[in-house]
Amino acid sequence: DQLQLDGQYTAWGHVVEGMEVVDKISESPAGPDQMARERIEISKAYLRPIPPPQPIPFADATAEEMKRHRVRLSTTLGIIEIELFPDKAPETVRNFLKLSKAGLFDDTVWHRIVTGFVVQGGDVATRTIPLTAEQAAKFVKNLQPEFSDLKHEKGSVSMAHGEALDSASTSFFICLAPQPTLDGKFTVFGKVVDGFDVIDKMGAVPVFDNEKPKERLDLIRAEVVELTQ
Repeated sequence: DQLQLDGQYTAWGHVVEGMEVVDKISESPAGPDQMARERIEISKAYLRPIPPPQPIPFADATAEEMKRHRVRLSTTLGIIEIELFPDKAPETVRNFLKLSKAGLFDDTVWHRIVTGFVVQGGDVATRTIPLTAEQAAKFVKNLQPEFSDLKHEKGSVSMAHGEALDSASTSFFICLAPQPTLDGKFTVFGKVVDGFDVIDKMGAVPVFDNEKPKERLDLIRAEVVELTQ
């Protein structure tokens, strides 16, 4: 924000996409005259019709419709397939499907591993290509907890949150063993149905003292799969 410029210059538009590019330009080295030291080109300018708003995936899906889908996670160590429980945690499942379908989990990392406890990923702040401000505003929302009678068993998929119970947004964890101390404190919304060998391998990855893997462990892609039967 540059409030000191108001009333002195003519504002005639605003950036709606690509603010991260503007930020990169602003970080380029400049001389004392504030001119860029290296040439940064506008390679092309063209008129573009305003695209129609893109619907948010699964925004109006019923629990029965969401139940007909699974999410397949491609990781550095293999594939994990997750069954979802929209009858127990409808808004959490909707959020997970939405983020997966929109590709926002793609190229993130599994940022926390605790042997025998959990592996945690889904933090969109770890994306190789950061979210735009527009993507963040459209897709990243805090969730109300949806506690149920579901237990934290091996393979349970549950939402991570901070001290506030309603601070969960994108980060989730998979239990590596039964964790009854988490029951009623975190929202279980799915379970691993294929790829237990993968989560076991993930749980054995060497980590630093802060539980961060010593080598990058990617969540390469999250794919929404519709069940045929």
